[in-house]
Amino acid sequence: MNMNFKTLAAICAAAFAITGCSANGDKSNQSSSEPASGAVSGLTADNASNVGASASAAVNYKQATCTAVFSDGKISVDGKNASASGNTLTISGAGVFAVSGTSADAKIIIEASDNDEVTLLFNGADLTSKNGAVIDCEKAKSLNLVSAENTQNYLADSVNYTFADDEDEPDACVFSRCDTVYSAENGGLLNIKGNYGDAIKSKDGFTVESGTLEIKAADDGITGKDFVVISGGKIVINADGDGIKSTHDTDEKRGYVTINGGEITIESANDGIQAETALTVNDGVISIKAGGDAADAEISSGRDFLDFDNRGGRPNGMGGNPPERFSPPNGFTATAQTASQTVSDDSTESTKGLKAGNNVEIKGGEITVTSADDSVHSNGSVIVANGTLLLSSCDDGIHADETLTINGGKITVTKSYEALEGKSVEINGGEIDVKAADDGINAAGGDNGSFFGFNDNSDEYYISISGGNVTINAGGDGIDSNGTIALSGGDVVVYGPVDNGNGAIDYEKSFAVSGGEMIALGSSGMAQAPGTLSQPCLSIYADVSADSKIEVRDSGGSVVMSTSSPKKCSSLIFTSDKFNSGENYSIYANDTLLATVTAEIGVSGGGASANGGFGGGGFGGRFA
Repeated sequence: MNMNFKTLAAICAAAFAITGCSANGDKSNQSSSEPASGAVSGLTADNASNVGASASAAVNYKQATCTAVFSDGKISVDGKNASASGNTLTISGAGVFAVSGTSADAKIIIEASDNDEVTLLFNGADLTSKNGAVIDCEKAKSLNLVSAENTQNYLADSVNYTFADDEDEPDACVFSRCDTVYSAENGGLLNIKGNYGDAIKSKDGFTVESGTLEIKAADDGITGKDFVVISGGKIVINADGDGIKSTHDTDEKRGYVTINGGEITIESANDGIQAETALTVNDGVISIKAGGDAADAEISSGRDFLDFDNRGGRPNGMGGNPPERFSPPNGFTATAQTASQTVSDDSTESTKGLKAGNNVEIKGGEITVTSADDSVHSNGSVIVANGTLLLSSCDDGIHADETLTINGGKITVTKSYEALEGKSVEINGGEIDVKAADDGINAAGGDNGSFFGFNDNSDEYYISISGGNVTINAGGDGIDSNGTIALSGGDVVVYGPVDNGNGAIDYEKSFAVSGGEMIALGSSGMAQAPGTLSQPCLSIYADVSADSKIEVRDSGGSVVMSTSSPKKCSSLIFTSDKFNSGENYSIYANDTLLATVTAEIGVSGGGASANGGFGGGGFGGRFA
């Protein structure tokens, strides 16, 4: 028999995802499978990482139950639970079906029972369909797709489909109504081309365990309605829609995407990875370019807080450009945007990198995103606990409609309109280096009439920094809160605006400092200093040219704080828990004395005070 027994033995040891298809083969958009084992009510990013395909008993077999060799016009079948009719292979029961051969008009239909586990072992298969899907799994307990060791396998559907009356499925190159798993032995590859729509579509869940999976899709690359779990392998996706997504929107236990490992590369016209509920990254190497050429544009004028719909990208609402006083930071190039480069405010397409309807949690991995819209976006909360993120966005680097929490990891935003944004932003640790055309860190909202920076419920909006190393280069406000700011730890450096319409610090209610260190450099027109302090704060006005080395020295001449500013500035603010009340501190630029200030608890030095700015950035600070 034509099979790879080493691969079969390896499959025997694997645990595959099972939750079952519907008993009646229901073709509606509602999946009737139960959630994967371990799913809990009220799925969050925290528990989604532990929810995936449930393990079944290992498949017990020593050899394939059937082989199917395709050639143009016929299929040679040897084994049980399978039959051939013309160019169609029909599988009627459980088993391991070794599939090989080449056919320009092929179809595999699976019509087993709810208790049948079906494995398709691709052993050098090149199958194209002239009408519809190549694989149509109508009913089975689970479907396992396996590439044999050192084999290359190809599946491609037709550009046009003919559906039965009142039907619109199957509508993907690989279509399944049950939980589906892909895996491979060393060197095994499966290449899927979805010429009609999605390349892979499971009405239940889809899991990748290992192997190489190459996908090109006219719409979405991988869709798992209930969930998508990536635990290993190498996945390359080029999609004219979304790269990877889970779509279940009526059950909070479903609709999640979890990345546990593997190497994932996505180029998508729309979102890179989208979860209707929770998106969790535990590990893996992820590279995403979302939005095509528009991802290379300089900035976007879109507003996340205006009528956002998770199914779309740009909100409905106001258009327009930033105020004339807007000035991008060094390193940004103002270029005219062509129609293909601009993400307009009324666009119905979403072009985000990582997106979730409820929450995003990043616990590890290496993530690189270039996106026309937000690089990381959640309609709820975002938590970054660990991992490395390198983000380039034409809108927000990381955006949360609710709370953005950073507890660790390394976050670099090389381009953004606003780098970090949420109704509230909490930074407790991590290495953060961001560049923004407008605000660096912004706490704002737009669902309560808080327009033009005037908020009825400004207590909702706050920025809290208790740890980590934070560097901000912003063309607008460096740190902007429509409510409060609190600094209790960490090291913060802000290179703020050079124009007088914004400030390195901008807040509406209060800025309390009880620990940590901060250097805030920017223009003087809207400069604001902290208002409530338990440690000294030095604030002066002085004209300092770009690329100057700025130092604060104590009375003995020792350097207490220092930085090199990439931009000119005229307002300089320093606070440190190392400052001693009553001691004189001298501020230098390129060894030229700017001022000597006697430190005291509170703000001293004659520069910006707590009342120095207008306060409140409104919708993402676009009007502040």
